[in-house]
Amino acid sequence: MKNYIQEKTRYLKALVLTMLVGFIGFEAGAQVFISSTSPAGPWYAGQEATASYEAEDFDAGTSFILWDDADNDAQIDEDEQIFGQSTVQDALEEIDFTWPEAGNINLRLAAFSGNSVTG
Repeated sequence: MKNYIQEKTRYLKALVLTMLVGFIGFEAGAQVFISSTSPAGPWYAGQEATASYEAEDFDAGTSFILWDDADNDAQIDEDEQIFGQSTVQDALEEIDFTWPEAGNINLRLAAFSGNSVTG
């Protein structure tokens, strides 16, 4: 004769385990820039300017860097100028900088975390 109580208990345990894995094992959070504002132009060499951003859910220690991405590859190259950086998130943050003396500027703000790799 089959033990129906034992069989139903197994199903109940499997159901509870599935729910726990669903609630705990697969937690996700999106890393987002809530807002970012670049200074309104026109811009002149040597002029002071402020760029602002608000970001949330990035790893602790993430650096938010504002730089001239001259070759538009979303990477900071040795010949590109960094205007400022911050580690503030979950609040509106402002980065003050001075426009460089010459050339066109491709202003970019991005988040970087982890170990740096040079090659």
